[in-house]
Amino acid sequence: PQGNATTASTEIQQLIQQDHVVAIVGDHSNFDTDWGSTANYPMTNPPVIGGESLDSPFLTNPNFFPVGPSGVAGTYGVLKVASKIGPKMGLLYCAEAPQCAQGNALAKSLAAAAGVKVPYTAEVSATATSWPHCDRGSAVGQPR
Repeated sequence: PQGNATTASTEIQQLIQQDHVVAIVGDHSNFDTDWGSTANYPMTNPPVIGGESLDSPFLTNPNFFPVGPSGVAGTYGVLKVASKIGPKMGLLYCAEAPQCAQGNALAKSLAAAAGVKVPYTAEVSATATSWPHCDRGSAVGQPR
């Protein structure tokens, strides 16, 4: 589903009710947190197979089957790798979808266990033409 949360929900309902799909494969929607909650996507619907394991439906809805590690394991792995490079890391997350902010909260909660601090986080737009947060010549939080 593309567009926005309302369009995504409408498209999913069309797939289920009109197209009678037997499964949804490869969900990479930024809006599955809206249409994929257990209340909005009950077990009577076709299974959702493959997708971003960080998205909350893959963590909370038993009808969603992610590919790869769980969101918790994947996030911990990234933090652990960062801890081998240095004591701190910054985290940029997308502004377009609510699950991105959820990933931010998850990273902050796992950071100490992974041995790294996350003193700087920022919401950024995927459509931005530049990300001053990523400029190596800038101090953390001080874009040029």
